[in-house]
Amino acid sequence: MKTDMNWTKNLSHSLFVLDGLLGVFFVLAVIPQTTGIMLHEWIGVLIAVPFSVHLIVHWQWIKAFPTRIRSNTSLKEKLNTLWNLALYLVMLLAILSGVLVSEALLPLFGFELVHDRFWSMIHHNFSEALLPMLGIHLALHWDWILRVGGSVFAKSKERAQ
Repeated sequence: MKTDMNWTKNLSHSLFVLDGLLGVFFVLAVIPQTTGIMLHEWIGVLIAVPFSVHLIVHWQWIKAFPTRIRSNTSLKEKLNTLWNLALYLVMLLAILSGVLVSEALLPLFGFELVHDRFWSMIHHNFSEALLPMLGIHLALHWDWILRVGGSVFAKSKERAQ
């Protein structure tokens, strides 16, 4: 029984680190003026990795989406579910539109795209929407962040001593 709890705890710690990595990538990508376009585009591509892992790890929760919306779950749970869907769609559109307006990365590999003002606007607007949306997402999961984060940092402190 203790092994199962350790496995669950270690998974939570791994998810915390993964989500922290996703957050760092996001902060670096959110202002391309600080990193330059090339690094901004590389980070935009790299952010797809922890984002995809995050989705895969939470796949059972995602699969239960239709059931959760129609069931007798609390209004908070339904709003959280809808918010996560909206965040996913906005993130997906920001990443895809970012690829379509690539100025440095795709040309580096020989792909020249015609710059379309529509996709540039989509990328800008959806990227701008991500920051407040992510803030609300973090607020909705704040209890988990504090609980697991406290456990992760307590474990790190124990190792240091």
